[in-house]
Amino acid sequence: MFTLKITYSTGDSFTTHEGVVDYVGHVWKDPEVAKKAGRLIKEHYRAYCDANKWGTKKKPTGKELWYVKKGPGGEYWQYSVRVPDGKGGFVNLHAFWCGYFESLEDVELHIDTSID
Repeated sequence: MFTLKITYSTGDSFTTHEGVVDYVGHVWKDPEVAKKAGRLIKEHYRAYCDANKWGTKKKPTGKELWYVKKGPGGEYWQYSVRVPDGKGGFVNLHAFWCGYFESLEDVELHIDTSID
């Protein structure tokens, strides 16, 4: 089984914590599908950064594979990312690496060796 290891920075107005590691809450049997999910996470993060730059505010079209459509709480795309679930469908992941004090550093394929 495979999952994705996310390395990111976080903090607050007074401190920054770099190299924080967490894992997405999903596992894949096929490493190629997991890698595709990792590429979509990076693509989503680039769009998130573009949409939050001073002056540009470039938003995605809504047709991107990773785009999470609007839901009852408002526009979800900035803090959620849609990736293949490995079963022919998609799963929405919380983009915990996106936020006022957060920034994505790396996405890596990780072999999940935990025992269920």
